This record gives sequence, C-alpha cells and structure tokens, in this order.
Amino acid sequence: MARIGQSHGLDGSFFANTLSDYAHRFDVGAWLFLDGRQHKILQSSKVNSRTRILKLEGISTKKHATELKNQTLSIPISKSPKPTSNSYYHYQLIGLEVRSTRSEFLGYINEIIETGSNDVYVVNNGEKNLLIPAIKSVITQICLKTNTMTIDVPNGLR
Repeated sequence: MARIGQSHGLDGSFFANTLSDYAHRFDVGAWLFLDGRQHKILQSSKVNSRTRILKLEGISTKKHATELKNQTLSIPISKSPKPTSNSYYHYQLIGLEVRSTRSEFLGYINEIIETGSNDVYVVNNGEKNLLIPAIKSVITQICLKTNTMTIDVPNGLR
C-alpha cells in the first residue's frame, strides 16, 4: 500500500509514498498494518498524487516515526478489490518465473519499477537483471496458477 519515508514534525507523523490506486485507503479512520499490527489513521494530508503525510495511532514521537523509515504499510489481501481482467497486483507478480516464448528460462521477477507510461519488471536470473517493459507486445501470458510469465523477448534486451 505504501512505503514510509521521512518523519514529519515532532508528533510521529511521516511521509508515505503510496503505491495504491485507491486513495480512500489513506482516509482518516482507515486501518493499515505495520509489522503485523493494525494502526488507525488519525491524520492524513495529501502532498501530491503519490505522497501523503500520515499520523497513525500508537506512533507519537519523531524518533519512533524515524525508526519506521522504509517499512511497508499494508492491508489484508481479503480487503483488496479483485483486479480487473488482465490486471495484477504487484504482490501477485513478484516471484513469477519468466520464460521466453521459446521456453527459455529468463529468471524471476524480483522488483517492479513504476514509470510514467508502463511498469518495468526487473527479472533476475542469478547473474544479471533484465528490464522487461510491461506492455502487451512483450508480455504474452501471465499464469498465476503456474506462477509463470511468458514474454516475447524484444530485440536488444540481452
């Protein structure tokens, strides 16, 4: 849902870099998980389309907020709306085995980079990373049942 950034002020507030397309998840009164514990949002203000300043119940000092930097805020999977057809949450894609249309093993998705136009999947084969653009002409199939993604390898990728 979000990654905690710098602390903000002295009361335990912090910047949160949001990863969710559902802005209401950061409304005052909503609940988020941090380290397996639920925290209620006490204050929330929008900085820009992907950044908020949040104040959570149970976090009341600048020191505590500073110690949380780079941690992740989440919600239970059961609270997530089902993605639309041919759409996936990042957690569903991380770890997928990636193969070419010729069945060549390319590696596993270990990171997703969000860009302005399309995501880029970072695929690691143990030796190097491949950057795969998440576009229809490249991604030919995603099968969550077999944890695989098949791609049509673009010229110059390797």
